[in-house]
Amino acid sequence: MKRITITTSLIALFVHSGWAQANPAIVEAAKLQEPSIYQSPVFYALIFVAVVLLIFIVQLGKVFSAIALKYGKDQAKKNWEGFKTIAALIALSSVALPSQAQLKMPEPHKQAMFLHEGFGHTAINALVVIIAIELAVVLYYMLLIRSYTNAHIAEVAPAKRRSYFWDRMNKSVAIEAEAAIMTDHDYDGIRELDNALPPWWKYGFYVSIVWAGIYLTYFHVVKEGALQATEYTNEMETARLAIEAYKAKAADAVDETTITLQADATILQQGASHYTKLCKVCHGGSGEGIVGPNLTDSYWLHGGDIKDVFKTIKYGVQGKGMKSWQQELSAAEIAQVANYVMSLQGTHPSNPKAPEGDLYAAAGSAPQDTVATDTLNTVAAK
Repeated sequence: MKRITITTSLIALFVHSGWAQANPAIVEAAKLQEPSIYQSPVFYALIFVAVVLLIFIVQLGKVFSAIALKYGKDQAKKNWEGFKTIAALIALSSVALPSQAQLKMPEPHKQAMFLHEGFGHTAINALVVIIAIELAVVLYYMLLIRSYTNAHIAEVAPAKRRSYFWDRMNKSVAIEAEAAIMTDHDYDGIRELDNALPPWWKYGFYVSIVWAGIYLTYFHVVKEGALQATEYTNEMETARLAIEAYKAKAADAVDETTITLQADATILQQGASHYTKLCKVCHGGSGEGIVGPNLTDSYWLHGGDIKDVFKTIKYGVQGKGMKSWQQELSAAEIAQVANYVMSLQGTHPSNPKAPEGDLYAAAGSAPQDTVATDTLNTVAAK
């Protein structure tokens, strides 16, 4: 029956082509040199579209029949019979087209206008109607197939599959199988389940035991790792060294405008070491003065403040034999030497050199002549 329907439809759509060649009306029209509708490429293009749509409708019908047969044979039979009826109507309409086309042949000038400008012939209009019907059938079948499959897919949707890994790691029991692990413990109607410990928890506990053994061996047996107390001591030592490095760096930033007088024993000791290596040859081992002036009295050639002493050591005194030491000593080391020189005030070394320069007095205080005081004391002693 399916083959008969398809064959009938195809023959009905193409039969008017051969039939029209045998029709005397066409021959007569050709004699009159009038343009025929069968010379229009639009006509044959519409026929081609109609045939393709008919084949598509047949295939959609088969698809729907297969779906419907799976879920309901009566519905499939009903829809298939409806399709055969629609196909028969389309075939009958196409068979009637040739006679109507020849009976209502437009005027030659109208035919020529149609061939170039658009629809104006009964055959063309009829083909357009057939194609519209076929498109409606295609849409109908598509909507029908979608609604039918959606309705039945929801009914047979498979249950959501649980994760195998999740089940293995939790060792959980489905609600339907909880009766197998139900205990006789009843608390106000609440029954207790004898659930096993989750494997992830047990594995974590085993790993912690292994890690504890590794920790004990590494830190307490072979003692390769430092304990917390040792780590604290090491960190404190690191911090102390960092502070000292900072102080040393900050000391190097000192200059003649920022230096201050300091009595720190370490600074004085380091200053004495530099003095012995670099200054002793000119100023004496005790600051008594040899080539250079005496550094133990209150008389100064270039100022007796700590800032003045620092500046003199740093830049030197041109033409006086006092060289600049800023290339050999860092700023911190110059500060150490300056503080040591200031600590020599009033030390009264043996064989001191005579005072040179001006008596210096700190700001806000009266000048004190340590040499005169020493002389008076010496006289009194005598």
